[in-house]
Amino acid sequence: MLFSDVPIIIFAVYIPPLIVLYILELIAIVKYRKQAFSSSFFKIFAVLAVVNIASCLLGSFVFRLNLYPLVNGFYANLMAHSQWLTAAYVGAYYLNCVSEALGALLATNRFTALFFPLHHNQIWHWRTLGASVLLCCLVSLAPVWFTFDNTTAFVPHAERGIDYFVGSIWFNMALVTVCCTGLSTLLYIACAVRMCVSQGTRNRKAERNLFLTGFFSMLCSLPYMIAMLMFYINLTIGIDNGTFDPDLLSFFTFQLPWLTDLKYLTPGPMLLITNKSIRNKLMKMSSTSSNDTHSIHIESSNEFTNIGQLPPKQNRWLLLPPIIAMKNADLRMRNLLHNDRRSLSDSILRRYRQRPPMPFQMPLIN
Repeated sequence: MLFSDVPIIIFAVYIPPLIVLYILELIAIVKYRKQAFSSSFFKIFAVLAVVNIASCLLGSFVFRLNLYPLVNGFYANLMAHSQWLTAAYVGAYYLNCVSEALGALLATNRFTALFFPLHHNQIWHWRTLGASVLLCCLVSLAPVWFTFDNTTAFVPHAERGIDYFVGSIWFNMALVTVCCTGLSTLLYIACAVRMCVSQGTRNRKAERNLFLTGFFSMLCSLPYMIAMLMFYINLTIGIDNGTFDPDLLSFFTFQLPWLTDLKYLTPGPMLLITNKSIRNKLMKMSSTSSNDTHSIHIESSNEFTNIGQLPPKQNRWLLLPPIIAMKNADLRMRNLLHNDRRSLSDSILRRYRQRPPMPFQMPLIN
């Protein structure tokens, strides 16, 4: 293993736990959507979680694995044009655009919650919410539509011994990233000012925690935006002006996987840190699963599935303890009911004997 392969080992260490955390949060949001996560924020977050997980997995194939000699031998078979490679190439960029658009939609959701709290639920009615998510998916097609019939292949880089792909989509990616992240930044700044000015806001703590989740996720998208912008400037404007720097291009290429992980996988830990409800539900899911496992183990150890295959004497001995227990329980219940009836009748009779004599009535003689 070469020193240049160390990053791929680091990726393998931290990416799976973060994806598992993302999936668990997604399961908790769907499972308890009517109890604790009925807000439109969590619905948008759930869609964003699915998109980010898919973007991370598909982007790892397109952007990450082909950079490291430990695993990029697989790409030697992809030097020819192929349709499924084009689909992966287009899908990675399309999901990135959808993620950017959903991030801006999440910021808009926080903006309406703080500036229009009385009309927030009406604004984010399920029809409006569904139409907004669908609009994000449709708008994200615009930057990548021309790549659907594009021929994509991996070519070797002679100097560094790596494989990389050639594309003409960097301007659109930089434009989408700058526009969506810039819009999210402005909305979150307005939300921060609103929260500082209005101290007596209803549900201030809950709104603050949801704001922090989106705000820190947006902050973690800023390095990716800067890298994409510099990548585009160096790749296009630098070539036209004669200031192209191949070392800078290579640097951004190798930093892109880290920055995409920072962008795609940060919302999961941020929600876990800032939201108490998601922590409680994850703990509840964990305790429920452990209790179910324990009960299944007990039931499997006490199961009498093979009673019919045992000799008759063993059958009787196995069935004897439950029968005795049932008889004892029935006997105790009968005695309890009998004692209750006796005590009730004695109490009534005692009260009747202690009553003062009524007019024209002889007192009872004990």
